Amino acid sequence: MALSEQEEFELLSLEREKAAGVSASAQEVSPPAKKGFLENFKTALTSSRLAGGPMGMLGRELLSSQEQFSKAAGGAATDVLATHVPPEVAGFAGAATEIAVPTVIGAVAGRALAQPPAQAMGERLMRSALKPSSKDLVSGDAAKAVQTMLDEGVNVTAGGAAALRAKISALHGEVAKKIAASPEMVDKLCKN
Repeated sequence: MALSEQEEFELLSLEREKAAGVSASAQEVSPPAKKGFLENFKTALTSSRLAGGPMGMLGRELLSSQEQFSKAAGGAATDVLATHVPPEVAGFAGAATEIAVPTVIGAVAGRALAQPPAQAMGERLMRSALKPSSKDLVSGDAAKAVQTMLDEGVNVTAGGAAALRAKISALHGEVAKKIAASPEMVDKLCKN
């Protein structure tokens, strides 16, 4: 069945509108772009839920102080470099410094905030892998073993056990050498 030019035009127009509607709805459904740590932190500090309380006041002060510090650092970098390099380079360095300061502050703060939870998670995972007895948990021996394994970087595997055995053998050898070289005597019959 052949379509007239008018019918063909209307059909194409409907298909275009339908396609445009699908792409518009697909754009609405797509997830928003991910924000960085500092953007999320700034959003949280300036949210309306915190705006009236002490956390809101603290958040506004922190953001204001950080922005002032960033601008001051950028200005100082521009001023210092202006006498040594072309003004365009000094301006670029100042702008880069102004952008970099919040990043560095966020990285330092993020590391300081994340370290205790990460350390606790590592201890829990190591304890779970070791599966200590309840007696060892109560006596505190399990906690010592977990901390030693984390400090020494030993995994709960056959290779980790072999590494520990090698370290123990080396320590036994050192102790035996020191005992052999010592002029002290031990009374084996003493009952103290």
